[in-house]
Amino acid sequence: RAAAAAAALAATFGAGAVGSGTAALRWQDCGLMSDGPAIELLDYRHTPDPLVIGEPYKIERRFRSLLDTPIHNLTEEFKAYTRASDGAAWQFSFANGPFSRCGSAEYQTECPLPARGEFAFAERHPAARAAKPGQHRAIEHYTADGRFVGCAAVVYSYVERPVGSAVAV
Repeated sequence: RAAAAAAALAATFGAGAVGSGTAALRWQDCGLMSDGPAIELLDYRHTPDPLVIGEPYKIERRFRSLLDTPIHNLTEEFKAYTRASDGAAWQFSFANGPFSRCGSAEYQTECPLPARGEFAFAERHPAARAAKPGQHRAIEHYTADGRFVGCAAVVYSYVERPVGSAVAV
């Protein structure tokens, strides 16, 4: 059964995206789905990894523009999915956006973004809202100046806080 689940994840997210419900975060740049890849995802991480139910966490992403012109407006649209166990079907859980990634808020970056330059954004989240341990999937679509330019597919896990451990601040 584990082999079948790994094959299903690999078919959906590539060979690097296999693992159990407590595996570390896995991500894939899915820019080939865009109108023409124009941003490249270089890194994606959660701290802590895996996420701990009831504790705050941080998400960090780093990209490279493939465009010969600056990006004046970068937006993101986010869809989240969950599943109870490896091999189970993904169930839609919520969506957010589109929202601007340009600006001065914590989750934004200063725009315009330079042509062919690297850029990053990070955001802190309050206590994780997952009700129980399990796998989650995020699909993030990015639009630059009104054009769909790239996306990220991310599979990550939530785990229970170890008994007797302190909440991270």
